[in-house]
Amino acid sequence: MSDARRRDHERRAAGTGALEDEAARLQALARAGELRPGALEIAAYCGHEAARLIAVAPAPTSLEYWVRGLERWGTTPLVVAALAAAALVAPAWRESPLDADPVERALEAARAWVACPCRAHEDAAFAAGHAADRVADGAGPAAARTRAAIQVASYAAWSARAPQPPTNDDDEPTPVTDGDGPAQAAAFAREVLGSDERLWPAVRRAVLAWALDPVDRTTTSPGG
Repeated sequence: MSDARRRDHERRAAGTGALEDEAARLQALARAGELRPGALEIAAYCGHEAARLIAVAPAPTSLEYWVRGLERWGTTPLVVAALAAAALVAPAWRESPLDADPVERALEAARAWVACPCRAHEDAAFAAGHAADRVADGAGPAAARTRAAIQVASYAAWSARAPQPPTNDDDEPTPVTDGDGPAQAAAFAREVLGSDERLWPAVRRAVLAWALDPVDRTTTSPGG
């Protein structure tokens, strides 16, 4: 899309405030390849009112169901959702006496994978998730809230691993598949926070921001 046409859409949407004009702006961006594949559907799924004029989204029944439903658009929105949940519960481990460095590194690895979903970052995130999980194991039964918060971070990092069949070998970590890991991250985050009141809006905002972030047409792939 030309700069002039883009500015025209932006002025019209900002000037009228009408959902129809914002929907037209989003559609123009999508047609020009300036939004990632499925962006409008994801935005509608996140509750974006203008996007809902363009795409149909099912009504959510629970947070875990909603998070798991993101898997239809690939792994990245699942990891973005889990990272948003981890950001909300981070004070639980940061304020604990445990060594939080492995947990922070797990989140850094997951964010690095979102920025560049290559095999090297996938492997690094998966390994970092298990290092964080060992910190959770050391929290002990008296620190259930801290342990649950760390497991949100672990699942965020694990979820970067491409879906593959699970293993029953106790010596080999079982990969998280599809949307199960991020949904589990959401459940642990609710356990820490006590409700979905802050959690669900934060997760939706993060996924929506990722979906509508302009992309480089030369590097975008359907799985990203």
